[in-house]
Amino acid sequence: MRSCNWILWAWAAVVLASAVVAAPAMADPVEATISLGRDPEPPFCVMNPGGELTITWSIEYSTTPLRVIYTLMDPTQTITLDSETYPGATGVNITRYWTAPMGLVDGKYWVRVEYWSFESGNEANAEVTFYLCSELGTICAEKWQDSDCDEVLTAADAPVAGWWICLDTPYDETYCQQTGPDGRVCWNDIVAGEYTIWEFLPGGWRSIYPTSYDIVLENGETETAVFFNTQCPPPSACCFPDGSCQVLPVGTCAAMGGVVIPDVTCDPNPCPTQACCFPDGSCALMLPYECVAAGGTVYPDLTCDPNPCPQPPEYACCFEDGSCLVLTEEDCVAQGGVVYAVEDCDPNPCPPPEYACCLPLDENCYMLTQEACLAAGGIWHDGEICSAVGGTFDCPLWRVCCIGEDCFILTEVDCLAQGGIWHVDWTSCEPENPCEIPVPVTPDSWGAIKSVYR
Repeated sequence: MRSCNWILWAWAAVVLASAVVAAPAMADPVEATISLGRDPEPPFCVMNPGGELTITWSIEYSTTPLRVIYTLMDPTQTITLDSETYPGATGVNITRYWTAPMGLVDGKYWVRVEYWSFESGNEANAEVTFYLCSELGTICAEKWQDSDCDEVLTAADAPVAGWWICLDTPYDETYCQQTGPDGRVCWNDIVAGEYTIWEFLPGGWRSIYPTSYDIVLENGETETAVFFNTQCPPPSACCFPDGSCQVLPVGTCAAMGGVVIPDVTCDPNPCPTQACCFPDGSCALMLPYECVAAGGTVYPDLTCDPNPCPQPPEYACCFEDGSCLVLTEEDCVAQGGVVYAVEDCDPNPCPPPEYACCLPLDENCYMLTQEACLAAGGIWHDGEICSAVGGTFDCPLWRVCCIGEDCFILTEVDCLAQGGIWHVDWTSCEPENPCEIPVPVTPDSWGAIKSVYR
């Protein structure tokens, strides 16, 4: 075997020498790269004995392949358990299988691939490990978010998908996976031994449960680590209506009917309630910061019995009907009134109301006070609004009413109520009383009468 190797090397030297003489000057070749894989990959195991390992590699190169050397070694990397040399380019794209024989110990084993070229000799190497195991177990992890901010893991909390969980193996290697939609990830059929399972906690998150666990995995066991984190503020002072204080998670505080005071402890107690006065003169027992937030003023060391709050001033408040009440400005406006800058309703400062006023022989409706209407000889209709200003009231017609030979100017209703005869086209009892005309009113004489007394 040695003589053959010597002859091969001698032949390679001649070829290389001739290549150097014959080839023109050219750029240095790109170093080869080896893509080496195995299945199963750690931390998953090849069963010991009898388990099968699949080994694959491919090599990208720009030089002239001389050979590819494959070696599988024990955990000490001193004993070769499997090997092969592929001459030329026969080993640049390979899939091969290895079955674990009897008598091997559990541990981390090694696979090595070397690429040799005529130009560079041992140009590129690649190594990977795999685990040989006779005792197996399973490690799982669950990732949860404190959705209700009470720092207690309950059904109200949500699993977190896509979260990286990492596993440090008994052989000082680290492997990571992302949680699924259920917030869970598992490593099934891995070697029994001592592990550390941990998570990376990004900014804005705070841990409730530990961020790492040390696990001793026994043969046939399943161990589960739970990671529980929150984006909620840390526990703080929680104030209750009786003035007591507890440091609680914000969600727990709210569930118990308390009020959170962020970034504050209970020493000293920030919770005693105090009188809080509002602009309307009302008083409420409140926490100081609640009082200020509600627009009130804190009156330290006081209660609301008796009410210590300054009362707002009261003024005469006038309404449309002319009535007057002494009210605060806020109450007056709320009730539709108008504030007058006097503090009393005696005497009443409010202007009298204006309602519909009907004048004799005038078909128009006027909005007047009762006094003005009566002074003009009209009839005042309390509470009625003329249709001309948005109301529904129209004044009736006033015409000549003959009661016997007496002449009056009345509405039709009033005239008929008194047994009179109402003449819609007669508008005046002067200069001569039309009711004294002795002739009866007939269609033939009606026109003459109208022409004279209209």
